[in-house]
Amino acid sequence: MTRSEAGGDEAVLRFMSRLAGVRRMGCLRRTVVAELGEIIPARAWGIYELNDKGGPTNVECTVNVPDWFLEEYESGGRTTDPIYAGVLRVRCPVDSGRLLHWRRWRSEPVYEILDRVGYQRSLQAPLVVHGVVRGTLNIARHRDDPAFTLTDLARMQTASVIVGRVFERVADDQVSRSVHAIASVALDSVADPIVVSDEYGAALVVNDAAQKVMGALKQELLPLCMSAIRENLAALRRGDTRSVSQVVDAAGERITVRTTWANSDDARIAISRIYRRSTSVGAPPLDHSPLTSRQREIAAMAGAGMTVGQIAQKAFVSPNTVKQHLKRIYDALGVHSRAELVQVLWASSNSPMDVDELAFV
Repeated sequence: MTRSEAGGDEAVLRFMSRLAGVRRMGCLRRTVVAELGEIIPARAWGIYELNDKGGPTNVECTVNVPDWFLEEYESGGRTTDPIYAGVLRVRCPVDSGRLLHWRRWRSEPVYEILDRVGYQRSLQAPLVVHGVVRGTLNIARHRDDPAFTLTDLARMQTASVIVGRVFERVADDQVSRSVHAIASVALDSVADPIVVSDEYGAALVVNDAAQKVMGALKQELLPLCMSAIRENLAALRRGDTRSVSQVVDAAGERITVRTTWANSDDARIAISRIYRRSTSVGAPPLDHSPLTSRQREIAAMAGAGMTVGQIAQKAFVSPNTVKQHLKRIYDALGVHSRAELVQVLWASSNSPMDVDELAFV
């Protein structure tokens, strides 16, 4: 073993030791940036955190990477980056020198972006969290620097596995802290049936009302209900909407599951409301309620989770006008909260209302 190899192994051990006590995502990022260059010598390195669409939610890099490079890479380089595509495909470190012939590598659009800041060699590794690639470790070298060796790839693999596991632990800790914060404020005072889950649908807290509803469900309905939560979350992770509703009809019952993200700065926590009624008992349609057509439009938007400001913008009225409409709607329907309004809306329709399909006059 050479002196440099021994030094690299010592750097890996230091890296593991320093990450052992990490409890916050910011500390994890800073530790990676401070230590990764000691494990694998390079000109620039960093950690990318990715969302479900493959775009960055956070980037921490060394000072050797200008802001314009990161912007240009995200705007056009990532989608054509064969190194990144290889990482997603094989889920292990990928080196530009081994993946592509030098001439082919130089013809890639991402090479041109790297070359403009003096980097011609790229090495990336995945950060796998709960079975999903949630980020990458990235390292770059100059053309005149040594090519990445098999030892470099092995150390990159070790580093990515360690960071992925710490990322997973920190994210789970943040989920737990956020759940307790949300539960202490909301669940104790809410009569609605509520399930608090992580972003993949694992139930973290089920309030008393939800336990009563779920306990009364027929055996075949409970897995369908939890599946609806997971499907709602998949739609939310895609960023298509602010809230998602799904209706499950089975065994003479109708279960409506509405899921939204909770307000949490530290982690992605979801709140699902579960409403149950028998399909054999009809409810008067909202069209026959004592509401004007305009009030029905406002009620549908409020029931879909839109804020007063969003309703005002969609309906081309002022926020004060929306508030007045909501007050009259509550009085007319005999409800006192949005949660009660939602139950009336869902009880009076065969399927959740789609706000985007409403026509405004």
